[in-house]
Amino acid sequence: ITVRLEGVLGPRPPRRTDSRLNQRPGRRRAQSTGLPRPMPGSIPSPPSAVNCYGVDPHEGIAVLDLEPEGNYEAVYRWTTALGIMGIAATMISGELLKRANIYRIPEAVVGLAVGVVFGAAAQLLQSSTMAEDERFDDEFFMVWLLPPIIFAAGYNMNVTAFFDSMAPTMLLAFGGTLLSAATVGCLVYLAGQAGYVFELSLLASLFFGSLISATDPVTVLAIFKVIGVREDIFSIIFGESVLNDAVAIVLARTILAFNKPGAEVSILSCAQAVLVFCSIFIGSMIIGMLSGALSALLFKGLRLSREDNKVALEAALCFAFPWSSYYAAEALQLSGIVAILFCGIVMASYTRSNLSHHARELTTEMFECLAAIAEAFVFNYLGMAFFTFPILRRDLVWHLAAVTLIACFIGRVHVFFFLPVTNAVRRRVARRQAEAEADSGASDAAHRAHSIMEHMRLALLTPAHAFVLWFSGLRGGVAFAIAAAAYGDKSFPAACEATNSCTGDELSPGLAILQATLLIAVFTIVAFGGPIKDVAFCCNVIGAKPQPDGSSPMDPHRDYALPGGPLSPTVEALPLRDRAAFRADTEGGPPPDA
Repeated sequence: ITVRLEGVLGPRPPRRTDSRLNQRPGRRRAQSTGLPRPMPGSIPSPPSAVNCYGVDPHEGIAVLDLEPEGNYEAVYRWTTALGIMGIAATMISGELLKRANIYRIPEAVVGLAVGVVFGAAAQLLQSSTMAEDERFDDEFFMVWLLPPIIFAAGYNMNVTAFFDSMAPTMLLAFGGTLLSAATVGCLVYLAGQAGYVFELSLLASLFFGSLISATDPVTVLAIFKVIGVREDIFSIIFGESVLNDAVAIVLARTILAFNKPGAEVSILSCAQAVLVFCSIFIGSMIIGMLSGALSALLFKGLRLSREDNKVALEAALCFAFPWSSYYAAEALQLSGIVAILFCGIVMASYTRSNLSHHARELTTEMFECLAAIAEAFVFNYLGMAFFTFPILRRDLVWHLAAVTLIACFIGRVHVFFFLPVTNAVRRRVARRQAEAEADSGASDAAHRAHSIMEHMRLALLTPAHAFVLWFSGLRGGVAFAIAAAAYGDKSFPAACEATNSCTGDELSPGLAILQATLLIAVFTIVAFGGPIKDVAFCCNVIGAKPQPDGSSPMDPHRDYALPGGPLSPTVEALPLRDRAAFRADTEGGPPPDA
């Protein structure tokens, strides 16, 4: 902190202003104090100098006057301190609940409760400065919170299981998200036209459907890690949630391109929108993959794993590539989230093998730590939003939230239709592989062909598995961040704003979307996050925990037990029902139900 002494260093210079505050329409200004607010995603400006007015006439030296000019800096620091303590309280409470085997109250619910308490405290204290500091900021979320979560998901994933489940994951993430967005958007639009809910335009309805189709099953995956769910189920849910976040962001951005004066919706414009969507996604993916490949080549060329005491350097260099790919994609008007995701996947596949053992452990835990902190902050953020946004108004859109929630359930029914398609593809591929092995003429060709078919049979997904995937479609921070950005930019203003006749009590479509999104996110986290353990047990998706070498529990390259012989350790890791099915198929014993 710079202390300026009047008469020694001269008068205080005027406060500098940040011209970037006015870059985006709807960006909030400082309230009550008249001071510039720090930009989201940027380092806050240094605190103002301590006022040092007056000179002692007897001594002729400057006298410090520690009376602050305003209490903005103090409130800002208290808010920051409380926010950090809220993250710690959320993580500690979540750990204590896990130790007590209480899974019906997930850590996400605790984080929401902590955020609600902090938001209510700011409301009771009538502190507008604290309420502004606690306000959910979409830029801060997209720049500082979401990238660590997405990159850690890609970097720490089980690459083998992810690529084994690539077909259903891609089908659900791309086709499922597009179908869900169209279904939700059309149902909300028709309900509004019929007068059942707050009326939204067709463009606003499709935008709402695209953002609310972004699943965020952080709570589900945290519980799945503890109880040990089948690796393929875990990988599909994980891959779908990570990929469709990126798909939803790009899709919402593409739909907003039509929200301009004079924009026409035609076959040509829709085709152009599809091309824009594909170009943004593919371009971002290429940037991320190139960045990950460059990191692998760098570590392979430097051979730091063979040097002593280079663990810190290896970990530091691992930070450079993902975030450089993120900002490079954003600078090119692409999606940084897509870029950093695929950078993490490539680094997990190629870069991590070129790191030393200690560096692999350090980077894995480090990125996981950053993701855990960001996730706790996101849930605190969502809880605070009840009071920092005009959510709890008298014209709260309960009907819109309820109809949209039902539409989300209907829009996610595609899971039950997509999984039989993936099962058919898996059968076809497995038969071809088994026939190729049988025709190879090797001495153990029959055994290998049988192993491939057995692996395929155990990897098939049943309707019970599809129900778990349907049940895991929670909504969270990504959907609310997109809605908050549209509300802040006034992408869908009230009709009276065009004529400047608003009285301040009108409910705009942007605010209605924001309210409904937060209500749906909180409801799905609380109502679906708690019972997920019971659902997993009832649907028999409990399996072996991830293997230490990163392989899936049933690997076709491992040896299975021959008929009549003891089961291999791989099969022993399976649930009792799958072990019984394996014995029944290989030894001719009774079926599992018997």
